[in-house]
Amino acid sequence: ETQTHTTAMMNHRLLLRPPIVQILRCRNNARRSMLTTTASRKLACCNFKQHVLPLHRAGTASGNNCIREFNTEAEFHQRSDKTLQNIQECIEDNIDEIEEVCLASGVLTMETPRGTWVINKQTPNRQLWWSSPISGPRRYEYNEEAGCWIYTRDGGNLKEILEEEILAVYGQQIDFQDE
Repeated sequence: ETQTHTTAMMNHRLLLRPPIVQILRCRNNARRSMLTTTASRKLACCNFKQHVLPLHRAGTASGNNCIREFNTEAEFHQRSDKTLQNIQECIEDNIDEIEEVCLASGVLTMETPRGTWVINKQTPNRQLWWSSPISGPRRYEYNEEAGCWIYTRDGGNLKEILEEEILAVYGQQIDFQDE
């Protein structure tokens, strides 16, 4: 009986001290969260629902919360393929000095004097991922209102950042057309 009373007291203390919750991005209105706490995960999971506030649609760091949640995988592929093709065509048409531009299986690879840029589709996350020798790795989500892919951390626009890096590498201003 003493052990049961002690366990009840521990549970009561956990209820008074809500666990630290890190909310992950929701997809298709499904609730997905990751819980970290100083108490044991087993006890914390029992009380988890009582402490989690309703999840809101996640936005970017810039405060823009119009991130597109594609209804189907086909919609994502259509939008991302169009973006990758647009970038490839614009680079091929405007930069003669680029060593190689290749788009295959949802991966756009660009060989430059400063290294290789890679932009690829991440279908499970509905994101475009970019790896740059200048700015490093970045993840982009489509912003419906702005009509562009937005960096998930600082709200930067994929095409604007790419234009800046092309200017830095080639000394040439390039303007990506709207999709």
